Amino acid sequence: MGEETKKSVLIDLNEFKLHLRLPPKLELTLHFDSPSRKFYLSVIALVVHEMERRGQITSVCLREHLDVLALLNDTIGASAGSSAPEHLLPRIYRKWKDSLPDLAGAPLFRVLGKKKRYGDLKDRIYEFSEDEKDSWANLFEYRGSHESVRLRFSVDRLGASPEDVALVYGGDPERPNGEAWESFLADLAERRVLPAEPAPGGSDAVGPGSSRSLRGSWAAKVRRSWRSPLVYVLVGFAVAAVATAVWRSQPFGRQFESASIAQMALPLPERPSIVVLPFRNLTEDSRGDLLGYGIAEGIIAGLCKIPHIFVIDRNSAFTYKGSNPKYREVSERLGVRYVLEGSVGVVGDRIRITYSLADAIKGEKLFADAYDRSLGDVFSIQDEIAIKILTSLQVQLVPGEKDRLPGRYTNDLRAYLKVLEGVGYMDEFKMDAGLKCF
Repeated sequence: MGEETKKSVLIDLNEFKLHLRLPPKLELTLHFDSPSRKFYLSVIALVVHEMERRGQITSVCLREHLDVLALLNDTIGASAGSSAPEHLLPRIYRKWKDSLPDLAGAPLFRVLGKKKRYGDLKDRIYEFSEDEKDSWANLFEYRGSHESVRLRFSVDRLGASPEDVALVYGGDPERPNGEAWESFLADLAERRVLPAEPAPGGSDAVGPGSSRSLRGSWAAKVRRSWRSPLVYVLVGFAVAAVATAVWRSQPFGRQFESASIAQMALPLPERPSIVVLPFRNLTEDSRGDLLGYGIAEGIIAGLCKIPHIFVIDRNSAFTYKGSNPKYREVSERLGVRYVLEGSVGVVGDRIRITYSLADAIKGEKLFADAYDRSLGDVFSIQDEIAIKILTSLQVQLVPGEKDRLPGRYTNDLRAYLKVLEGVGYMDEFKMDAGLKCF
């Protein structure tokens, strides 16, 4: 960064780095080092610019800036996701809420000068104090829903003001923030790839002095080929397959700090006790969010029908949505021994589900598995997972109990998603009348 600025927060849009010099709370440099990551640093810069323009640290409504967001996505973001508002706004909302605040996991940036190490759950994380992680997370405030999200970059929580934030772009580090931002957008507009207009007479030639249009035409063809649904499916599942292979290679046995029965807020039941956490969405497809909740709900509903097992109700389990809690924390707070967690990835009409069951008291993962299926198989997967859980916990089903496992009303996936989306993740997708989970 050099000595070119004395600002406490510097957003460098030349190198896509975020420098924070806010002792004693935060002193670090983050590198947003890929197209999709650069896009989210640009979103932070947009919010900062709008706050400065208004003269105060306040919430910024993204729907008022759809044209700028589309420009950022099509250029900086390399069109990694759709620029349509119904897709773009929910994606930004999820990243601002769940991914950007995660300083330890750092899913959207690299922390320069630090190396990731294995944490309690054998995940590679950056080592920061709880105060540092909280200070960073407090920067990312949001209001409203994903359709009308309003974002706030709350530097005031770290003792800074709008005057302490600098946007840098181009060769002059002392350029005012507004000029730097407008220059940044102007350059992006020049780089935006648009299909070339055909020359008169139907020729593919574009005439003298049209090299930029020719380059645009060629680049547009390349970009259209990469937007092919088949390419998305192949790339998506190649990445998911590698992730699953790495995940499956992790050894089982003692992997995390065990829960203490003495520390539990509630008495541990004599029956096998379990909590099913909402499954995390690992892809940009918003259906993954809905299905993550629906799958967990279906497993809970099925397990609740078996009297030999103690199941935490979904209202308590779903308080962990959007977080990555430690098994010990969940176990001691809810008074259960077993914790089931999982993730969902949706690519086209295919779904990948990974999940694992942990014994929090022993500090061990009992098993993990993954499914690659069509979306229409979601319902049977719920039942298979429930049966595997019961088998692992050595719960013997009496005749007829296995048939009672399905916890749904429909096999129609479209109707299922419509219900999930329309009533807020299963608020009216009730279990059987009279059924009660503890």
